[in-house]
Amino acid sequence: MDELTEAIQSSLADIISASPPPVASPLQTLRLPATRANWHRPVLVAAAAIALVGAGFALTDRPVTLKVAGSSEPAETSVAPTTVADTAVLETTVAETPKLVPKAQLSRTLEKGLAAADDVRAVQQRLNDLHFDVGAADGIYGPNTEMAVWAYQSLILNLRGSDVTGKVTPDLWSRMQDPLGLPEFRPDSSATHVEVNLPAQTMALWVNHELRVVTHVSSGSGQKWCDEFKNVPAWPGATTTTLPAGQKNPRYCGLSLTPGGVFKVNLKRKDWIDIPLGRVFNPISFNAGIAIHGYPDVPKNPASHGCVRVPMHIATYLPDILHVGDQVFVWDGVKEPEVYGDQKPPFDERDPTDTTVVTTTSTTIAKTTTTLSKPATTPTSLPVVTTVALATTTVTVATTTTTTSPAPTPSPTTSTTTSTTSG
Repeated sequence: MDELTEAIQSSLADIISASPPPVASPLQTLRLPATRANWHRPVLVAAAAIALVGAGFALTDRPVTLKVAGSSEPAETSVAPTTVADTAVLETTVAETPKLVPKAQLSRTLEKGLAAADDVRAVQQRLNDLHFDVGAADGIYGPNTEMAVWAYQSLILNLRGSDVTGKVTPDLWSRMQDPLGLPEFRPDSSATHVEVNLPAQTMALWVNHELRVVTHVSSGSGQKWCDEFKNVPAWPGATTTTLPAGQKNPRYCGLSLTPGGVFKVNLKRKDWIDIPLGRVFNPISFNAGIAIHGYPDVPKNPASHGCVRVPMHIATYLPDILHVGDQVFVWDGVKEPEVYGDQKPPFDERDPTDTTVVTTTSTTIAKTTTTLSKPATTPTSLPVVTTVALATTTVTVATTTTTTSPAPTPSPTTSTTTSTTSG
């Protein structure tokens, strides 16, 4: 090994003695004179020295110390030996470098109506992996798959209108195999929250700040409507009109609007629920009577009275994930939700063309109150409410009255609970 060291040192000495004189500027190294007969010798010697040093590293288990010619002291830097184990570690590190995985190819365009196809099943599985819930990956390109593709095209590709086709072309399939890259737009919100994007007609549900599901939705159409209010209770505490047999239900008018803003889930119910404008499945109320709910018809465009319709298979599990107090952010494409805050929807009003006269019967039991001892009092005129003194407790019993009057204008409280909860 000493002979090898001497050979290396001798080569270095040749390099030093054969090197040209220093130049003034780094740029001048590109203009070395070509007339020097042995100008290439230092290059060859340097290459040989490097090869010898490499061979020495591989063959010795001792540090290799280099001496510079003309110096009695070794160079300050010594090179530690490289062992077989070190080489193995280096090779392992290189092997862990990510490799590009070839994308699967699609030979045709997939669209609604295809069935029992492996390529459809692959697309469905990929959508599910990206949290665009299609339900079971059964190879059938049905409405659930089409709605998931709508959501992907609208939210990820930012397509609108007729460009949202619901079809998977070979190019779209290639794009779907890329990472999703969907950010959580409100990471400082409640751990579980909903982000509704009205321009894209999509809704993203985040659980513990992890993306759980993305779905297509259909929100308020923006159109004015006039319809008959069904004689059914809507939410607990809602005012319900009891009509005599054979009497028509009153008609109301309103604006099909889903306001932007920041809200919280305030009530949720399971199963089919009857409301004044129809029936909804598993409604989750977040803004007065506006709710997220399942509905058999969730078209590509906004079509509801103001609620946020979602596909039935997704509405099935939403009430088990969303809870009262969880935040709901609604983007209208104009301003940030926080600018609007808790923005209420417009209240419904009686149809001015409706001549229905509503006859109602109601019975009210007043609260029991405790008062100081007082003698019983007898009213001087015929009262609607009769007060009876019993010891120190006053019990108020309201009589039942039947009245016939023109159609009343509903109060904001009544409208809040019944008017905008719709299909």
